[in-house]
Formats: sequence, C-alpha cells, structure tokens
Amino acid sequence: MAALITSRFAALGVLFGLALGLHGQVISPVLDSRKSQPPESGIYDRNGFFRSSPELKNRISEQLIQLRELHGYHIYLVLEPVMIGSTVQDLAEKLRSEWLPDGDGLVVVFEANSRGIGYGWDLCSIDFEDAPLRDNEIPTHEISGIIQRSVSGLSVNVEAEAYIDALMQNIVRECSHYFQQRAMPLPEGRNRLMLLLVVVVTCILIAISFLLGIILRRFGRIGQLKYRFAETDATERFGAPAGTSAVSRSFKDD
Repeated sequence: MAALITSRFAALGVLFGLALGLHGQVISPVLDSRKSQPPESGIYDRNGFFRSSPELKNRISEQLIQLRELHGYHIYLVLEPVMIGSTVQDLAEKLRSEWLPDGDGLVVVFEANSRGIGYGWDLCSIDFEDAPLRDNEIPTHEISGIIQRSVSGLSVNVEAEAYIDALMQNIVRECSHYFQQRAMPLPEGRNRLMLLLVVVVTCILIAISFLLGIILRRFGRIGQLKYRFAETDATERFGAPAGTSAVSRSFKDD
C-alpha cells in the first residue's frame, strides 16, 4: 500500500514537473549542474550520446582542448536527447552566461531527437577602438560568419554522430583560422592603403549612380514625347475599298 502511494506521488511529481517545464520554469536537466564547473573535456554528454563511438568523443574533445590551450577560447558541446519546456537556443544562451561570463567562448547545444542546434555566444563582443577585444575573444560578427560557414555544405542525411563530428571540426578549424589571421601583423601602410581603396571605390560607385540617374531620366523624357502629324483636308469616302483620299506632294527643291 505504501509503495502504491509512493508511486502515485512520484507520478504526480513527474506531471507537475512537466507542467512547470511547459511554462518555462524547467529548462533542461543539464541546468541542474550548471553551477558546477563546465566540462573539462569540453563535452557534456549526460545521456551517453557517444556511448557507441567513444573514440569520436575523444577526438572532438582533443580538438576543443587544443583550441583552448592555444588561443584561450572555450567551446562547449552539450548533447541532450530531447528538450522539454525550452529550446536549444535558450539553453545555449543560458549556459553561455553561466559558463562563459567573460565572453571568451561558444556553447553548442544539440538535441538528438530533432537535430536542432543552438549557439550561445556573447553578443556584446565588439571590437571598438577605445575598448579592443582581449586576445582570446572573437567579435560577434565573426562568430556569426564562422557558424554560417561551418554549417554550410553539411549533409543532414548522415548519422547524428557524423553530423556533429563534421560540425565541430568546421567550427574549431574556423576559430583557429581566425586567431591565426588575427595574429599576423599587417604590412606597414596597409591600413592607409585599404582606406584609400575604400574611398576610391566609394567615389566610383557614386559617379556611376549619378550617370545612371541622368541616363534614366533622359530615357524617361524620350518616352514621354508625343508625335503629331500635320492636319490636311481630306474628304470621307464611305464604303470605299481604300479609305479616304490621298494627298501627293512633290518634295523636290524649288
């Protein structure tokens, strides 16, 4: 009897938890451990997503750790079987604020059931002249481009493990490429040359736009011209097979 009562209360507890989740109060079980340190391996796999391919998990983890050690940039991969009461994007943003408050990283959340992916990064990471980014930060517009390039060309018809493997390889490669390009000093006078090119190209575009405007206006005027023929006296011939009378005139010089 006691066991029956206990099971009923447990069932009610589950239903109550689901109800709270649907109202946005319960996001995901992964948040239960968010106050602890983020995964040292870079991968949070609570439900054994890589259970059948541990070597794949180790390879991705090694890439994430290497990126962290070389450039100080953190990427965390969170794998969830199904989301209840929230979305992958909400969870990614939530974990980013918890695990990466300094904005030096990216959180990728993958839902295995729907293959939905959420990305969480610091949207305030902007490189201002008076407040430049730290060496281990990537500006928000660069992160957006990195994600777009990483997803582009990926096939959705492969296994989930293969998809995640390709995606994370692309993201790590793009981030590494960004830091390598950023570390390369620009040649002396390169900034002035680039500024001069921008000014010249802008002037050329303005001149072309001005010329096109003149041409279009002139063609518009031509289209509005009306042609009028001189009025001549001609008698009407009702029922004639060839219309009205014709007027002939010699155009020879007098």
